[in-house]
Amino acid sequence: MALISILNSTDPLLRSRFVNAPFSHGKVFPSVEGELEGIAYRMAGPEHFLRNSGSTGGIIWLVEGGIVVQPEKLNMLIHSLNTGWPSSINEYKRFYRKAESYIQGEFVLVVISMSPERILVLNDCFGRLPLYIGKEKDSVMITRQLFHLHQTLQVMPPDNHARAFYLMMGYPLNDTTLWGNVKRVMPGSIISINQKMLTIESVADTLRVNPDKQINIKDAVEMVTTLLDKVVQNETAGKTILSMSGGLDSRLLAGALHKNQIPFRMISYDDADSSAANDLIIARQIAAALKLPLEVIELTHPEESDFKYLHFLKRGMNYDGMAFILPYLRQLPGEASILTGDGGDKLLAPLNNIPLLYNINQLARYILRHHAIMSPVLAATLTNTKPEVIMKQFESLLHSIFRTNLQQTYADFLLRQRAFKWLFEGEDRNRWFVNHQAPLWSKELATLMLQMPYSLKADYKLYRDVLLHYNQSLARIPNANWNFSVTNTRSIHMLLLRQQFKHSRLLHPIVHLIQKPVLQNTPNLPAYMTNWYNNLNDDIRALYTAKKLTIQNLYYIHSLEDKK
Repeated sequence: MALISILNSTDPLLRSRFVNAPFSHGKVFPSVEGELEGIAYRMAGPEHFLRNSGSTGGIIWLVEGGIVVQPEKLNMLIHSLNTGWPSSINEYKRFYRKAESYIQGEFVLVVISMSPERILVLNDCFGRLPLYIGKEKDSVMITRQLFHLHQTLQVMPPDNHARAFYLMMGYPLNDTTLWGNVKRVMPGSIISINQKMLTIESVADTLRVNPDKQINIKDAVEMVTTLLDKVVQNETAGKTILSMSGGLDSRLLAGALHKNQIPFRMISYDDADSSAANDLIIARQIAAALKLPLEVIELTHPEESDFKYLHFLKRGMNYDGMAFILPYLRQLPGEASILTGDGGDKLLAPLNNIPLLYNINQLARYILRHHAIMSPVLAATLTNTKPEVIMKQFESLLHSIFRTNLQQTYADFLLRQRAFKWLFEGEDRNRWFVNHQAPLWSKELATLMLQMPYSLKADYKLYRDVLLHYNQSLARIPNANWNFSVTNTRSIHMLLLRQQFKHSRLLHPIVHLIQKPVLQNTPNLPAYMTNWYNNLNDDIRALYTAKKLTIQNLYYIHSLEDKK
């Protein structure tokens, strides 16, 4: 990916760090870089990603991620800024809509004016490419990569409440990161920097559930499959590899590729702990149904260098326990299009599956019982915060996204927190190694699926009918996570009811979650993690010994350290 970073600063020390910092331990290919009086910019990335950049008049523009499908029109639009920049929210929206129409796929667009010095930064309507803003005194840095921000800004005070959420949920909430002076840019934003004044306008935020009750099931299936056919035809130029699991999302893509007669390879992995064993069984059944071979990459336990490299790339925003995926990504050919079904469960599946709740307080506790990986009490203890403050902030967030009812609020939470903070960060990690694409999240298709009524998605009915459209055999193969197929509506209905019942009991205000049993033995920890654990203070090591902390929790805690 072409990694964009911009520094607006006259501080010579910061500018020196920004310009001279290495972009990676591995191979990186600089594309565009330069310095103006108050602005320094860089765009670089792995070889497998295209670079889009240009200049017109006194303006430089850079595009990361998406393909500029109409470069002449984009250049003309940006050239028009030489005679006047947007000055109102409506002008910003018009500029955004035009720029977005000339770019296909997820994107970050940067426009830098040399005289007068001015910056505009736009990100796509779903915020698919994580984008961060860091501040140090009067200096502002906007970057696609946390590691470059850490290399440049040395003052990185922790945000302990965000870290508590991170431990509790697996991601910090809303626009927070793990550091008080670093924020995540929300979807569909325009950032404007002019004479040290920074403003952020939300102009095209589309990462929300927006059900249209007028669509019937027959029309819905036709609309979804028509758009998916178009997407796989547009996004599969050259060699195509489908990263295959035993779930529904990757088999949906397999069915779409196969029906559209697009050649593709199917690749899965078998990890050292055999946690993917059931997925492999189902993936082989899917491959057999399509009369295609399934290639399996055998993985060993990740090396210490994998853990360190993952931390370098994401500074804890992907916890160290995901290091096992790096050897898999490295073995995939960089020149191929690697397709995944990532995110299908947020688009076609029912997101509103909650029991009858009456207020935000009950919803907050339901979310914790269903999704938290650590109790608020333990997370607060480890970050020196108060659990009651964490819960109050959590409820305030839910109040801020409440629109129509608690079901829709829950669905928006899963999109704007879990997908935005977990799914998209994981995709971004993958892009560093391969040309990673998630077709289900293409703008037009994802927007359509977010408009589908809850009634059509209930019990996975829409998912079932879309799969049946592509391949009836694939639809009837069990889902690895359920051990029955998406066509078994009764079993799905009972499963969703059981999930509601399991997490619906209203407990006392501070929820004490029962930690899952340890999934790994201590010997599987890399040496540097073992040494780090042995040097922990006695209180934290006592928690681990008592099995209140799992190995997974331990990775999370370790990833909060700001190692260089």
